[in-house]
Amino acid sequence: MSTIDTRKIINTTFRVRLRNKYIPTLSLTFSLKKEAETWVEEHEEKYLENPEIYHKWIKENRKSIKKNGIFHIHIPLERFN
Repeated sequence: MSTIDTRKIINTTFRVRLRNKYIPTLSLTFSLKKEAETWVEEHEEKYLENPEIYHKWIKENRKSIKKNGIFHIHIPLERFN
C-alpha cells in the first residue's frame, strides 16, 4: 500500500511510502507530486514482488552520496534488476 505525504520544510516535497505488513517500508522524496504519483504507478507492484532490489538500490545510492559528497549522484534502478 502506498501513500504520498506533502512535506513543507523549506520547499514543498512529496514523500512516497510503500508499506506492507510483511516487508520493510520504502520511502522516497520527490520535488513534484506528479513525479511521485508516476513513480508509484510504475514501481509499487514490482516493489511488492521483490523489495530486496529496491532496498539495495537505495543503499548503494546513499553510499555513493556519502562517498562523493554530492547529493545529485544517482545510480539507476535498472542496474539492480
